[in-house]
This record gives sequence, structure tokens and C-alpha cells, in this order.
Amino acid sequence: FYYYDKNAIVDYNFFKKYFSPKEGEFSLIVQLKNPIEANPIAKAIEDKFPDTYAVTWIDNSREFFSALQLEKLGMALVVGLISIVAGFNIMSLLITKIQEKKKDLAILRAFGVEKEFIVALILNIASIIGFLGGILGLLFSYGISYYVNKYDLIKVPAEVYLTPYLTIEPSWGNYIGVFLFIILISIISAILPALLALKEDVTQILRNE
Repeated sequence: FYYYDKNAIVDYNFFKKYFSPKEGEFSLIVQLKNPIEANPIAKAIEDKFPDTYAVTWIDNSREFFSALQLEKLGMALVVGLISIVAGFNIMSLLITKIQEKKKDLAILRAFGVEKEFIVALILNIASIIGFLGGILGLLFSYGISYYVNKYDLIKVPAEVYLTPYLTIEPSWGNYIGVFLFIILISIISAILPALLALKEDVTQILRNE
């Protein structure tokens, strides 16, 4: 009885002897200041007292966490598809700009600029676009998560989820993973425009322009 015994400290064998009607037939509830440490503490209890069996709130919420994991996977797929669509937008933008600046690129090549420089230039432009877009997106998502947690904007049925609202926990691992994925998509989207820029006939462009 937590509310009665929360200030009591008693030897385990003494408790087991006088409060258990039969051998091993009693239970204790341990309330933690940090619920995330439930699993290691449960393992420590079982290691200390081999005849005990510890069940945590995490064990009792497996279905709930499985649903959240599935939802997280769905969100990752959505973010991935959005990033791929954004990559096609970057590709179309670079192709358009290359067509607009093909005279300038032809002049550079006529002055002896190597093809590798043209490719590096286009890849750098795509990387800068992806970098700026990724930074703005991460800042925007962090701001949303902050206000969602501060004002409890995601309401859920307490009788189902054991809490009246859900929080968003920002993860640097997720942030870094999404940011690197955006940079990768940006670089890949610049490969085709770079190849198209190299295939342009410099002599024909300079003669016509």
C-alpha cells in the first residue's frame, strides 16, 4: 500500500515473512522519479531477489508502443516521400537554370574550365538548397514540438492511452538522419542536370548565342 508505506523502510525477508500469507504471494509497487529507467531497475530487482518477477509499465503497454512504432514508420515514409518530391523540384529548377545559363557555362568551358568544375558547381548549388531547406524544416519542426508540448495540443482519450495528451520528444538522432537524407536527395537530384550541362555543344551554343 504505497500511500501508507511510502515512508517505511523494511528488510525484505522480514516483509516476506510477516506480510505474505503464503510463500511468495505478495506484490510491491515501485514508483520511479524517472519512468524511463523502469527496465534496468526491474532487471536489478530480479538480479537482487531471484525469486521475484518484475513487471514494468513498459511491459504492460507493449501494444501501445507497437502502435506508436507503426505510426512512426508511417511518418518516416511520408517524410521520405516529401523529400523525394522536393528532390524532383530541385532537379527541375536546376535544369531550368542550366538552360538559362548555358551561354555562361559555354563561355566558361571555352576559357578552359574543366568539366569537373561545372559538375562540382551544380552539386554545390543543390547542396546549398538542401542545406537551407533542411535547416528551416528542422527549426520549424522543433518549434511545433515545443508549442505542442507546452500547450498540450494533442488530446487523446485518457481511458485508452492512460494520459490525457501526447507529447512530442525531439530526437537529435532523428533530426540528423532526416537532415542527411535531405542533403543526399539534393545531391542525387543534381546529377541529371549536371550531365545535361556537360552534353551541351559549346561551339553550337556560342555560335547561336
